[in-house]
Amino acid sequence: MPKTLSAAVHELSTLHGLFELSIESRQRYQWIELEFTHSVKNGERDLHQKARLYWSLCNERVEEDSETSRMDVLLAPDRRPEEFTRVTAGWMDSAHIMADPRARFATAFFGTYGINRIVGAANMFDLLPESRAPKKKEPDELLKDAVKKCRETFAALPDSFAKQSVLSALGRVGTASLRDKVYHRAHGGGGR
Repeated sequence: MPKTLSAAVHELSTLHGLFELSIESRQRYQWIELEFTHSVKNGERDLHQKARLYWSLCNERVEEDSETSRMDVLLAPDRRPEEFTRVTAGWMDSAHIMADPRARFATAFFGTYGINRIVGAANMFDLLPESRAPKKKEPDELLKDAVKKCRETFAALPDSFAKQSVLSALGRVGTASLRDKVYHRAHGGGGR
């Protein structure tokens, strides 16, 4: 199916992200080849022409000497082609809703260990779309009543950071916590 250059580069970048995660290493593009098809108006045959794309910033995040072992990979297209096909199709089909969490995950996955990596990894769960996160749980009547009483008590206090923090936490009762989201994703919830 014909695509614009922008759409093709976006899809290439999305697929490239899957490959990097699969082999657990940032990868450099060696070259990007484009195939142009020109339809002949008189109905004879299509003319094909190839060109290489020069993409000046595509490898800026990859160090020149990065090496990785290819012993353990998350996806093995040579050994399990059906699984590779299914995962790749799911990855590409969900790219529009999962782009931000995946980008945050890749930053944490490939970054050096430190506080920014931990915070970034936690933040990726906040970026999950509702369709990929645990469903909101409706609190029972006893909990609803307790939340209402607490809200009334704290609302009457003078304004402070502590007051706003507690009111904010009360507003999140029933929504998935970070722990809930991690557990949900680790146990196959919400697809890939």
